[in-house]
Amino acid sequence: MTLRQKNRPSLLTMLRMRKISSKLFLISLASIILTASVILVPTLVSMTQIINELAREDIRSSMNTIEAVLDRMRGSTLGASVMLAKNPDIIAALQGGDRRHLSDTVNALFADLLVFWDPDFVTITDSQGTVLARTHSAETGDSIANRRGISRALNHLRSSDLEPGGSPFWVSSRRCPLSQAMR
Repeated sequence: MTLRQKNRPSLLTMLRMRKISSKLFLISLASIILTASVILVPTLVSMTQIINELAREDIRSSMNTIEAVLDRMRGSTLGASVMLAKNPDIIAALQGGDRRHLSDTVNALFADLLVFWDPDFVTITDSQGTVLARTHSAETGDSIANRRGISRALNHLRSSDLEPGGSPFWVSSRRCPLSQAMR
């Protein structure tokens, strides 16, 4: 046997070394995976909580802004509806029963005075909810009595609603019965 052959490990020794290196590799890999799991799982949970809290704060802020805008719109539309309901020209046109004159009167008043108010349009109905005049359309005669706010106004109550409409899609409205405004 030569010196080289003596220094060379035997086949059995080589197999044992491979098994040991495989075991060491698996132990190292398991340690890395375990360490990564211990770090990543709490990090992901924390990040999710932080993101959810930021989203909640953003939603709260948006809701507060929307509420402030709606409150301002409710106040403006209340002032406009009371002003229109107390206007002697509108009262005279209503008492005269001429829808065309009523429509012209409402449109003239809306153009002159309400340009500084929030409402984009005005609809006037009779005591059954039948439309007598609109500032945004020439259509009259249809009934809007089934709308919650209109039915409240027909029962002599003031109301302010955000409700689905035809055009525009959402309507922020304030109703003031003529009889209540004249009191």
